[in-house]
Amino acid sequence: MITNIKNELENLEKLKLEFGRTFSSDGIKIESADTRGFTLLKDQIELIEFNNSIYEDIIEFNTKEDWIKEIDKFLNAEADMKNFGSFGIDFLNAQNESKEIEKKLTYLSVPKLFLKFYKFKPTQEFTEEVEEAIKSNDREKFKKIYKKFGEFVPTEIILGGVVICSYVRSINGLNH
Repeated sequence: MITNIKNELENLEKLKLEFGRTFSSDGIKIESADTRGFTLLKDQIELIEFNNSIYEDIIEFNTKEDWIKEIDKFLNAEADMKNFGSFGIDFLNAQNESKEIEKKLTYLSVPKLFLKFYKFKPTQEFTEEVEEAIKSNDREKFKKIYKKFGEFVPTEIILGGVVICSYVRSINGLNH
C-alpha cells in the first residue's frame, strides 16, 4: 500500500497536497484552495502505515443516546457536533426520536496511512502577493490571499479510515 501512495505522491497536483485549505462557509467542510501556494519537498515526506487490515461491522441503535455512544468510537475527543455532518447521517435532526425508528449502520474500516510533511517551499506567486500585501498594508489584499491560497496548510494527513452506510427501518415497515 505504501508503494501505491509513493507513486501517487509523484502527481502532487492531482492530490492537491500543495494547496492550502479553507473552511467552507458552513464551517463543516474543508476545501482546497484554488491556487497552489507552496511546493512539498518530496524527500521531506514521511509515510507511516498504521494498520493493514480491512474489516466490516454493523451497528444498530434506536435512540439518540445510543447513536452518540456508537459515533464516539469513530471520533476523537476533540470532535464536536458539527463534525457529525460529514457522516451524512440525519439521526440528530430526526423529528421522531422514539423507538419507532431503528437505524442500522454498516461501516468498513480501511487501512490508514499517516503522511507528515517536514518542509515546504512557498511558490513565487504566493511570496510576491504576500510581500505586496505587507507593503500596501491593505487588509483586503490579505483576504484575497486567504481565498486564493487557503487559510492554512496541513502538515499531517491521515489517509483511510471508516466508510459508513446508513439504513433506516420504521415500525410501519418502510425502509429508507
